Amino acid sequence: MHSVRGQDAPFSFRFAAPEAAIEALGLTPDRTKADRAVQAAVIAAAAVEYDGAGRWISYSRSHDWWAAGRYEGTPVTS
Repeated sequence: MHSVRGQDAPFSFRFAAPEAAIEALGLTPDRTKADRAVQAAVIAAAAVEYDGAGRWISYSRSHDWWAAGRYEGTPVTS
């Protein structure tokens, strides 16, 4: 199991992959608008943060972290 390291990139909603990129990866766009927004953000984060050196994109699974409002206003829920 991978643990969060200082050089990991935090997951964010700064970027969104276009639907064409999702389809080019052979993925089916998710059904709801919120699900598609999360899918697009995850794919874009992977593309932006990829550096070829094994960098990971991290997110917390702690309810306390989510409740603190980091993802407030985004379609990610706890």
